[in-house]
Amino acid sequence: MAQRILQINFNFSSSRAEYEAASQPNAAPIAAAPGLSWKIWLMNEAQAEAGGIYLFDGEAAAQGFAQEAEAMLRDDPSLSNVSVKQFGVIESLTASTRGPI
Repeated sequence: MAQRILQINFNFSSSRAEYEAASQPNAAPIAAAPGLSWKIWLMNEAQAEAGGIYLFDGEAAAQGFAQEAEAMLRDDPSLSNVSVKQFGVIESLTASTRGPI
C-alpha cells in the first residue's frame, strides 16, 4: 500500500489555550483512526490557524478519515476556512531527509 499524507488546516476563533483544551478529548479517537500511523498537531497562533499533518497507510484510510473530519470541522462554528488535502509520499526523497515514514 502507498502511504498517504492528509493535511488539514483551519482558522479558529478562540485563544490557543481554549483551542488546546477543546481539542484534547479528540486526541485519543484520532489516534485510534483506522490506518493512521501518526499525526502532528499544527498551530500558527499569530494567524489563528491550526490543523494537522497525518500519515495513513493507504488512500482508503486517508479518504475515510478526511470525509469524516471535514464534515465535523465544517459544522463547528468556532472554525472557518477549513482545508483538507491528500497527498502521496515520495518515499525515496523523504527517506533522504529523515522524514518519519
